[in-house]
Amino acid sequence: MAKHRFSIIESVPILILLGLLAGAVGGLGIGLIQQKAASSSASASR
Repeated sequence: MAKHRFSIIESVPILILLGLLAGAVGGLGIGLIQQKAASSSASASR
């Protein structure tokens, strides 16, 4: 990889994309865990 000097302005969109990806993955993981917990314990009124 060539050594690029990223300015703060150039790195901001990358950080935003990484944050969105991390949030999406974390949200999916939490959703799956909650679904497993809810289905294993008892089907709540949903």
